[in-house]
Amino acid sequence: MRRRWQSTTWTVIILDILLLGILVVIDPQFFEYGNLITFVIDSTPLLFVALGQTLVVLTGGIDLSLGSLLGLVNVVVATALVPYGLLGLAISIGVGIFGGLAAGLFIVYGRLQPIIVTLALSSVWSGLSLLILPQPGGNVPQWLVLGTTGFISGFPLILLILVLVLALFAYVLHPRSLGGHIIAIGANSTGSIYSGISATRVIIWTYLLAGLLTAIGAIVLTGNTGSGD
Repeated sequence: MRRRWQSTTWTVIILDILLLGILVVIDPQFFEYGNLITFVIDSTPLLFVALGQTLVVLTGGIDLSLGSLLGLVNVVVATALVPYGLLGLAISIGVGIFGGLAAGLFIVYGRLQPIIVTLALSSVWSGLSLLILPQPGGNVPQWLVLGTTGFISGFPLILLILVLVLALFAYVLHPRSLGGHIIAIGANSTGSIYSGISATRVIIWTYLLAGLLTAIGAIVLTGNTGSGD
């Protein structure tokens, strides 16, 4: 399994290098500092969602609701942050955690397929988003905009957020942390249960963390765009 994991990792790295090479040929200015920072700022929200999806996929599941959950947290941030301040920020993160937790609980205790549960929840989150904010808009505080798009002595603040989230992701995915159980369940669910791993607990935590990462991505997205949509 380890050799297959390493082989897949190197394949992904090589493909990424090839894609970067193609981008450079198409646009020689791609690696200019300003262009790279703009690329990082624009892509970071989706990167956080992708990290959450990665955790879920490693368990052998799928979460089709993360995109809609991203939109839901986005409108919550745009409507709750100004009137409630840090409480509004906590509410926004809580919405993301609740969305992931709901998916995990329905899958585990409802004994339903992840694709069915998350597809249904996707419609629910989209409906709630329209109910909270029927039209694009909202009110985003300046400190959030500066926190996601601003600089300190030429250093983009979004990189600090990115490094912190990647560090959290690396810790979770470490074989001696939750990551070892996540990978074990994805590779052999029955065997992992016989090994003493609580599949129920791990799956619920995985979807919860996916919701948390999506919420962080939505907060960054709201700061980038300055509105809810």
